[in-house]
Amino acid sequence: MKKPGFKIGDVVTREGDDRHRVIEVGGYNDITVECIVAPASGFCQVGDRELNLAGRYQPAPECTKMHHHDAKMSDPSTDDPQHWSHQGANYDGSSCSNCGRERVLHYEKVGRRICEKCNWDQDAGDYAQDHDRIG
Repeated sequence: MKKPGFKIGDVVTREGDDRHRVIEVGGYNDITVECIVAPASGFCQVGDRELNLAGRYQPAPECTKMHHHDAKMSDPSTDDPQHWSHQGANYDGSSCSNCGRERVLHYEKVGRRICEKCNWDQDAGDYAQDHDRIG
């Protein structure tokens, strides 16, 4: 049985309890994935990237796109409200236009939306060099 081809943005699993987003599709049955929900085995952490054979992954059964609240429900350590707030900013629920993660923080005081993970300023379309000084 031939496995379905993956495309960028698909959410896949390797062990069943993990979730990875496909961020690149190679020409030799290979994909690059980024961990968005870490597995209990600990073989990777959220944010880790890996190039591997597509055959080692399966489509995630319950969804094609994860939302930050899904990750929160699967990880009890994120129930702390401080995890979802960062120096006067709140997650706005959108995906970063640079890395695709749903970690965009909206800084209301200065009117900027910046990805917590890659520091991409969503409106300027460039890296926010001053991100650590905004909050």
